[in-house]
Amino acid sequence: YIPVAHKDIQHVEVGKVKMGVFGNAHRFSQLEFGKLPFVVPVHPLEGVPTKAMGLDGWPESRHPRHVQFRVTALESALTLCREGFAVAYLPGAIVELVNETAKTEKKIVELACPVKIKDRIQPIYMLKRKNEEASKLHKSISQILRRL
Repeated sequence: YIPVAHKDIQHVEVGKVKMGVFGNAHRFSQLEFGKLPFVVPVHPLEGVPTKAMGLDGWPESRHPRHVQFRVTALESALTLCREGFAVAYLPGAIVELVNETAKTEKKIVELACPVKIKDRIQPIYMLKRKNEEASKLHKSISQILRRL
């Protein structure tokens, strides 16, 4: 979710998304924040113009968390959350899509989060090569994302 600078890539902001801490309600709804087992992207960020330290955009310097799992794919993180092994910092829109097809006991819900709501709003970017004009497909996808 965080733009990583690259000399040949342009990041085009197409919208904003609200982030939150999500996990299996049956397992984590009563657990205090410091004890929540987070799953995070395996690769730390380098060279980004934000205070976020992980690819998920979590403000680690202001709100340390207990990281128990590191994954390379979003689907792996979602599986750990659905199965009740971990919680993750995720975009609410993604969670809504995941929950549409999940069984009731596998749905993930938003949990208490120490990060202020205004600080959990993150931009969404589309990427394109700097030397190319935006294609019709790029423009169509951008318009759809702006409506979400």
